[in-house]
Amino acid sequence: MLEEKTLQFDLVTRRIGGSRAALTHKNFFYTFSLEKSDAPEVLESKNFSISYPFMSVRDLSTMEILRSDVIPAESQIASSPGKYNNLDPIVKIVNDEMFVLFPNSPEMYVYTFPELILQRNWALDPGDSYKQILPTRDDASFEGFLNALASSEYTNFIFSNDYLLTQFDGFAPQEEVDKLPREFIGGPEFMKLANKYKSIYNYQIFKGEQKLWQGTWDVNLWSVRDVLYSNAKPGEDPDAMENDVQTIYFYELK
Repeated sequence: MLEEKTLQFDLVTRRIGGSRAALTHKNFFYTFSLEKSDAPEVLESKNFSISYPFMSVRDLSTMEILRSDVIPAESQIASSPGKYNNLDPIVKIVNDEMFVLFPNSPEMYVYTFPELILQRNWALDPGDSYKQILPTRDDASFEGFLNALASSEYTNFIFSNDYLLTQFDGFAPQEEVDKLPREFIGGPEFMKLANKYKSIYNYQIFKGEQKLWQGTWDVNLWSVRDVLYSNAKPGEDPDAMENDVQTIYFYELK
């Protein structure tokens, strides 16, 4: 350990491991975060999702905020403010631009980096395959999990050979979600619906801002530093049999 620091902010994320709320680039540190001193007032705000500049670019050495900005007013989560289970966006920095995709808002936002100035945005236009989530009401316990089950969420995007690939999951019909027992969130009935509908992998391919293709594929793609890979081939169930050796398949867009 070279140095120990006491941070004066908390990352705003519900992800455990592999957090997308923090990213280093050169001498800068991007965070989707909340200053500890601001937490009590912000967390009690009815307009939680738009009332605070969560997006920050910091000096990597001092952690001082150099630039900050609020969630874009054009986004779905800003137009319907409230509390969402997944507020922190998926972020990738390419050259001097930062691409931002909020899981619950089907638009791509592009900022200059590190200036954090919004340059442009465009609608991903997922159509009927995507269902927009609504914010959670304060007085309804577990509603966020039920809303997420009945709605779609963008889970990833990557660049491959000058193409953009986005991925979002499916959603359970509202009438089936309404039949779930509220006292057993995460129980067998809940997981059955999640496994049935959330394992539908929707993909979109863009060239620039133009959508070239959208559809479903039975392969769940992951990425590390824009390298696409999966543990299965099309038509193959990775859980159907036990293998002595784990095979990884790599993909690219051409």
